[in-house]
Amino acid sequence: MSDIFSIEKCEELLPQCKCSEDYRISVILTCRNVSDFEAFNDILTNGPVFAVNTNFVITLSGNTVLPKGFLSGLFVSDLIVDDFQTQVEVDAFDGMRYLWQITVRKSSMKEIPDFRAIRSYLKILQLDNSHLTQLRGDNLKKLTRLQTLSFVNNSIAHVAEDVFQGTENVKYFDISHNLLTCLPPGLFKSWKGLEEVWLSYNQLLHVDRLFLGTNPQSIYLNNNNISDLSGMLHYSMWKLKKLKLSYNLIQGIAPNMFSGYSKNIDFLYLDHCLIREIDAQIWNEFFYMEELDLSFNLIDKVTNNNNITNIKDRPFENTLRLDHNLFTSLGPALRYHRVWTFSMAHNLIAHLGPEDLQGDLRVRHLDLQGNVIAQVERLTFAKVRGLLLSLDLSRNRIKSLQGCLQSLIRLETLNLSHNRIEVSRFSLLNN
Repeated sequence: MSDIFSIEKCEELLPQCKCSEDYRISVILTCRNVSDFEAFNDILTNGPVFAVNTNFVITLSGNTVLPKGFLSGLFVSDLIVDDFQTQVEVDAFDGMRYLWQITVRKSSMKEIPDFRAIRSYLKILQLDNSHLTQLRGDNLKKLTRLQTLSFVNNSIAHVAEDVFQGTENVKYFDISHNLLTCLPPGLFKSWKGLEEVWLSYNQLLHVDRLFLGTNPQSIYLNNNNISDLSGMLHYSMWKLKKLKLSYNLIQGIAPNMFSGYSKNIDFLYLDHCLIREIDAQIWNEFFYMEELDLSFNLIDKVTNNNNITNIKDRPFENTLRLDHNLFTSLGPALRYHRVWTFSMAHNLIAHLGPEDLQGDLRVRHLDLQGNVIAQVERLTFAKVRGLLLSLDLSRNRIKSLQGCLQSLIRLETLNLSHNRIEVSRFSLLNN
C-alpha cells in the first residue's frame, strides 16, 4: 500500500463503501448499492487515493446484477457477494487482472459464471445459497490452482461426469444441502490431493464407485437415503480417518464391509439408521478406532461372538455408543470389546449381573441411564472394581443397590438420580 491512501478520502470518493486497510497490503471495501460499476471501476483504477496495482478485498451487497467486466483491470484477492437478489452474469469476471477467492454467501445466480480470465489464479470458489440446479459445461474446467470448491444450499440435482475436467488440485469439496440422488462413478478420480468431501443433506441413494481413485481423510454422507454401502470404499483409501453415515436408511453392515480400512478409520458414525443387528466381526474390524457410534438404531443383538480375536491388541481410549437401541442385556455388546467409554443408555436392559461384565475389559466410563433396570446383583461390578471411574445408572427402576458399589475403589462420578432407591443411614454406609 502507498502512503497516499486515506480512509476518509476513500469514503468520500466512494460514499456507498466503508473503507479500511489490511496490514497495509490490501484495501478492504464493503460496498452496498453500487449503481454505476463503470465509475466505481474508474475510481479504483485511476483515483487519486489508490496506488497503482492496489490489491482489493471487496464485499458487495444490494446489487441486482454484477455485469460483464464489472471489475475489469483490477487486482482483487477476495470478492464476497452477499445479497439474495444479486445475479452474476456469465461474463462478469472478464478483464480482471487476478482474483484468488470468490465467496458467494447468497445470490440469485442460476448459472456458473465464466472464469477463464482468472482461471490460473482462482484458489477458492464458494457459490453457496444460490439458485444453481446443475453443474455442467466448461466453466468449472481447467481451474488449475483451485483447492476449495463449495456449492452449499443450492438446488443442484445433476452433476456431469466431465464437469471438473482439468481441475485437478481440489482438496475440499462441499455440495451439501442440495437435491442430488446420485453422482457419476469416479467423479473425483483426478483429485489426487482430495482431503475432505461433504455430501450431507442430499437425497443420495448410493455412492457406488464414487470415490474410486481418491484418498480423502474425511467423508460426510449423513442425512441421505443411502441403504447400500457396497462399492463405497476402495483400497486406495488408506488415509480415511472419518466417515459419517448418520441419518441414512442402512439396515445392516456386512462383517467384512470395512476390511482393509479398519486400522486407519478413527471415527465411524452410523447413528440414526435402521440397523437391526451387529455381527461381532465388526469389533475385530474396529479395534483401532477412537469412536464407533451406532446409537439410535434398532439393534437388539450381537451375532457371532465366537469370532472375536486380537483382544490383547486393542487400544484403551476409545468409545462405543449404542444408545437408543433395543438391547435387553449389557453383556453381548460389552463382553468382548476392550473399550474405554461405553454407552448403552436408553435401551431395554432390566437386570445387571456379573455375567454382563466378563472378558478382558478396560471400561472406565459406563453409561446405562434411561433403561428399565430393576435389579443390580451385588457382584455385578467385581470384574471392573479397579477400573471404573464413572457410572451412570440414572432414570432406571432400581430399588436397592445390594452393596454392588462397595468394590468400585476408583469411582469418581456416580449418578443414581430418578430411581426408586429407598435411602437409609445404614444403606448409605453399606453402598
